[in-house]
Amino acid sequence: MNLVVKLRNELSSKSLLNEKLVNLLLGFLIYSFTGWVVETIYMSIYHGHIVKRGFLLGPLCVVYGFGSIFVVYILNNIRSHPFLLFICASAITTVVELLAGLLLSKLLTRRLWDYSGDFGNFMGYICVRNTVIWGVMSLFLIYIIHPVILKLIAAIPVKSREIICYSAIICLSLDISISVFTSLNGVNNLVWISEVFMHRMP
Repeated sequence: MNLVVKLRNELSSKSLLNEKLVNLLLGFLIYSFTGWVVETIYMSIYHGHIVKRGFLLGPLCVVYGFGSIFVVYILNNIRSHPFLLFICASAITTVVELLAGLLLSKLLTRRLWDYSGDFGNFMGYICVRNTVIWGVMSLFLIYIIHPVILKLIAAIPVKSREIICYSAIICLSLDISISVFTSLNGVNNLVWISEVFMHRMP
């Protein structure tokens, strides 16, 4: 009897862990997509024409996904201290932006962003203005946005969550592989994928 109870508890723990992982990944995907939408709209309005943002083929800016997830899960324990939360969130998101800028500069022949002309910039990848913006946005994320996102995710049946999550991760992995491959070979990923489909058409 004790063995049955033990096995049941282990299965319950594994199921809970799997559900938490799925929720984490879904949150990452939601914030990556939201970041892509906001950036695309902002940059398109700024330049007066449609501007594709992000390194990937799909509508995701994973730097927003990583930054958001780091903030909400690492800093959850200090949510009762807004000023400390602002300082820590500003630091985390700025480091994420810096690392993303350094990594992407190695893969691309051009920069996706450059703050060289802004006050307090470092190597053009980060600047004081954006650090403050990320900090303020993180407060909105922690106190307003993330609780709503959690409720939306919880409203989706567990099995459906898993299917959506794992399907999206497979597509994202394929997208990253293609985008890294084309960047290392000096080819635009959209051009490459278009040529592949064109050659396969009868």
